[in-house]
Amino acid sequence: MQYNRNYDFQTGTTIVADQIDQEFDAVAGVINGNINEDNLTDVAVTEAKIATDAVTTTKIKDGNVTMPKVSNPYKFKAYRNATQAITTATWTTVQLNAEAFDPNSNFDTSTYMYTVPVTGYYLLTGCIGISAADGVYTIAAIYKNIVTTPTTGTWLAESRDTSPNATSANKYVNVTYYGELTAGDVVYLVAYMDDTTSPTLYANSTYLGGFLESI
Repeated sequence: MQYNRNYDFQTGTTIVADQIDQEFDAVAGVINGNINEDNLTDVAVTEAKIATDAVTTTKIKDGNVTMPKVSNPYKFKAYRNATQAITTATWTTVQLNAEAFDPNSNFDTSTYMYTVPVTGYYLLTGCIGISAADGVYTIAAIYKNIVTTPTTGTWLAESRDTSPNATSANKYVNVTYYGELTAGDVVYLVAYMDDTTSPTLYANSTYLGGFLESI
């Protein structure tokens, strides 16, 4: 809202604050400097106006704001596209050799690891599906920054299924991590199973995915 008033002053005229206050008090919706929002003009706000900083009124009409879509390229999902035999009672890096999506190309299907592109808070979730699991411990874990063997990296999260199964039973173990990661960190999924035989990771249902939640 804009209020214009032309004044004619003579030489030597003294303008005092009370005169100015009285002029503004006469404007509808402005009382002693307090704005009554009911007297302001409703306006349709568009993305173009927001982008050009053209929204100048102090009341925005409800229902007329269309927020622009937010694009987040820092997301991925990688999975195992075939079965993978693992050695019993041995921590093993899951060979995630296929991708469902990875728009910023940060997952490497040859090393089976995700390189964090920017520092921030990430939500990661993974799952291992194991067939012929007759052992007690079935563990899915998320680590970062491997040195030599899988567990020489930094532990981030893990989930354990400790229920004993009969021979040839199947297990699915999900694991989730939410926390801060630094650009350049390398994240990977690890599986462990104390089976009496060599367990096998399922295709497709064994995966790791995630996205940048905030910075």
